[in-house]
Amino acid sequence: MRLTAALGALVGVLFVTSLLIGSTWQPPRPALAALFGRGDPLLVLVMQELRLPRAILGAAVGASLGLAGAAMQGFLRNPLAEPGLIGTSGTAALGAVLAIQTGLAAPSPWACRWRRCRVRRCRSGWSWGWRGRAAARWR
Repeated sequence: MRLTAALGALVGVLFVTSLLIGSTWQPPRPALAALFGRGDPLLVLVMQELRLPRAILGAAVGASLGLAGAAMQGFLRNPLAEPGLIGTSGTAALGAVLAIQTGLAAPSPWACRWRRCRVRRCRSGWSWGWRGRAAARWR
């Protein structure tokens, strides 16, 4: 119980610290006051529009990754389970390599044409085929 409370307090301290860390250093008291809309308007904008969403997103991503890891370890009944065990890492690497090698990762006219063609196929439906009424509608 004490460990959970200590780790929760540590997450809270690190969350507040992440609000204070940025490209420019701000004193803690004005920076935290700017979170509630008081003080310099520029500092209020930076704290509310840049740093607070970044800190919330970091905490949410960290929590979801931890939850996903715990769920996978519980599902596989293996306390040492990791994503590479079921091929997640290898499949992600394969997808990245295919996207880079085929040119889908870079904006190009070919990629735009391919996306349009794919969208047309999805709209018209695979069951209609290439010469169906729906395919003729999208030409």
